[in-house]
This record gives sequence, C-alpha cells and structure tokens, in this order.
Amino acid sequence: MDILKIFIFDDHPVALNGICEWFHPEIDFIEVSGTGKDVNETGPFEIEDEVGIIVLDLYLKQSNPYDNVELLRAWYPEKKIVIFTSEDSSLWKRGLFKRGISAYVHKWVLSTEFKEILRKVAAGENMMPEFESDQCSSSEMANSLTQRLDLTPSEKFTLEKLIQGKGLKEIAAEMYRTPKAIDKTLQRLRKKFNVDSNIQLLLNLIQRKLF
Repeated sequence: MDILKIFIFDDHPVALNGICEWFHPEIDFIEVSGTGKDVNETGPFEIEDEVGIIVLDLYLKQSNPYDNVELLRAWYPEKKIVIFTSEDSSLWKRGLFKRGISAYVHKWVLSTEFKEILRKVAAGENMMPEFESDQCSSSEMANSLTQRLDLTPSEKFTLEKLIQGKGLKEIAAEMYRTPKAIDKTLQRLRKKFNVDSNIQLLLNLIQRKLF
C-alpha cells in the first residue's frame, strides 16, 4: 500500500503534537510530511509534491479561513484540503465547500475515524456533512461529551502543571501527594478519554474545550 502524505496547519503546539502522534506510516500508511502555523508564512513552494492532503485548522491567528483555503487552492490545486476544527457552524461548512475543500471534520472525532476520512478523501471522495441536521446533532454531542467527561479541580490542576512542562515529582510536591498518585491520576484520565499518551490526553481535552 502506498504511503499517504499529509501536511498539517495548526498554530496550537500541543494540539499539533498530539495530532502528529496519531500517525504511524509503518502501521497506518499515513505520514505527516510537514507542519505549519501560518499559510502565508509557509508560502507556495514549501509543501512537497508528494503530499496528497493538506489538513487545515479553521482558525489560524491573524488570518481568514476563506483566504487560507483560497490561497492553498491557488498554490496547490492538485492537493485535497481537509478542515479539522472544533467549530460547528453550518455557514462555515457551506462557504468552505463552495471554495473547494474535500472534508470538514470535527476535532472530537476518534483518530481511527479521522484516518478513514483521510483515506476516502485521498481516493477522491468528498466528505460533505448534512448541513440542516449537522449543527444540531453535533452540538448535542459536544454538550453530552462535556457533561459526561468533566474534570475535577484536582485533575485540572494536574493537567495545568503538565502543560507547563512539569514532571510528576514537581506536580506531586505542589499538590502534597506522591508521584505515584499523580501517575495514577494521569493513567485514569488517559483511560477515561481513550488515549495512549499525556500529549494525546491534553490534545483531546483542548479539542473538547474542557481545558
């Protein structure tokens, strides 16, 4: 099976690192060939010819989503564009599909589902949502997830320190707990959110707007 190469635009370091951790070319045959924080800064010559799909966060700092898509379409007309975002507005979906994107994917999707969408897009499919019903159902799903997967103050404190780059011993000292107890908290959270690493955990929480 040929390797599908993708390029990812996202200006949140934790989110970007977490998304990149989803892909393992030797297993899923999808490779992240490059990343960027700004479409204009990346320019028309930086993305490899072999890249088949550009994954684009809807909101990049100091730029308009429509402008970003139109620039990428002009610079790389042969590449597919997939929007990857937490935004659930039907207006954005309609406007972006009119400008030639191939898929609009919510960030709370599972990594396995996202990979399958990328494969379908690479095969020539357009993954267009149902505009009339999509906004309601997705909003209900997001609210349900928020209610079911809320964080305790202790869990939030642990994660805040983790994102600051502190280790288990430092977090434990600030919380007057043992490193083993902090590790158990993180293990429980990884299981709760169905992820394998702390980076993926932070990404998942950011995507769900819980952190």
